[in-house]
Amino acid sequence: MTASVAPGPAGALAAVLTIPYAHLQRKEVSQIKTREGTGLKRLNVNISEQLHRRFKSLAAANGLEMTDLILEWIQKYVDQNGLIARKKGRHA
Repeated sequence: MTASVAPGPAGALAAVLTIPYAHLQRKEVSQIKTREGTGLKRLNVNISEQLHRRFKSLAAANGLEMTDLILEWIQKYVDQNGLIARKKGRHA
């Protein structure tokens, strides 16, 4: 990684980082490795650091795992809302 300094807004200087992205120049895309036969799918969610800290603390204080709470909330949402018919379109 190399850094150079370039002028920014209102004459201020901003550091500009140049990162080589040689790994993105591959012609083939590698497959995402999954654990066969687990029946599980990973779900990534971006939340604020503050909310994450509070959630983790509350779960631990109650002797619960964050994953278990999230799975319970998702299951409750799905149960309450039932099946929703898909709209007809390109991906139907």
